Parts: sequence; structure tokens; C-alpha cells
Amino acid sequence: MDGHSSEGPAAVRRTLAACGNPGSAEGRVGNPIGMTEPEDLDLQPITEAMTAPAAARAAEEALRQAAHASWDGVATAADVYAVFGAVGYSLELIPQLLDQLTAWLEKHQDRLDVSEADTTAAARVAEVRAEVTAAGETVDAARAGVARAQAALAPLFGPLESRG
Repeated sequence: MDGHSSEGPAAVRRTLAACGNPGSAEGRVGNPIGMTEPEDLDLQPITEAMTAPAAARAAEEALRQAAHASWDGVATAADVYAVFGAVGYSLELIPQLLDQLTAWLEKHQDRLDVSEADTTAAARVAEVRAEVTAAGETVDAARAGVARAQAALAPLFGPLESRG
């Protein structure tokens, strides 16, 4: 299992739901974790109808929560495997997202303004495209590394009940 399937995000959500909420106290190690930043109180629930900035902010918050929950919200090696899979799938989506946003800039570059006198919108968008291409290659390498780590983790299970 590589942590994702042809079903995409829905499959990841089902997998994580089956594992339970790593931050909840319901049958799990750890304590409930609430949002801790004041601006987080204004976050919308994640929906298909979100704007790209709102969805990106929600993803940022979800990863922040996962990072906090990883301290004491993991009970089994399977929990770690599920999180590795979700993170790997998230990394897989980043180049697509950046490419689509850059394509928007390219499509609208003739209507964009630039705050610097010695450049043009087209030149800046071309620079964005080059940087996004390089970043995409780096993120692809990171995703492959997470997939290898998840594969190495696959045979692990437990922890086993204490015998003491």
C-alpha cells in the first residue's frame, strides 16, 4: 500500500477517519487539541466550494494540527503509516496546485501590474514559472522519500500490550 489510491482525497479521508482522530482522547493516547492561533477561529470548514486561498489556509492548519498531534496523538505504527500516506498524497498534490496557480498568472499576465519599475508582469510570471518548476521537482523528490519511508514502515506493527 502506498498511502493513496485512484480515489484520491476521499480515500485518504476515509482512511484517516477509520484510524480515528489522532488528537482526540476517545480511545487514543493524547489530549484533544484545539486551534491555538487567534486567526484560526475564522477558518471555514473544508468543502468543495472553498476558494483556493481558504483551502490552502485550511490545509496549512490541518498540517499544523497533525504536527502538534504527532507528539502524543499516535497510538500505533499503523497511525504513523496512515499519516505518512496522507502526507505523501498531500505532497503529490502540491506541484499540481502550484502549476495551476502559475497557469492562472500566465493567463492573466497582460492584466497584472508590477510594483517594480525595472520589470514587467510577463517577466515576473516567467520567473514564477521557472521557480515553480524547480520547486515541483524538489517536492516530487520529497514525496518519493516519504513513500520510501512508508514502505520501510509497512512491516511494523504494535505496540504490543505490556507483559509486565
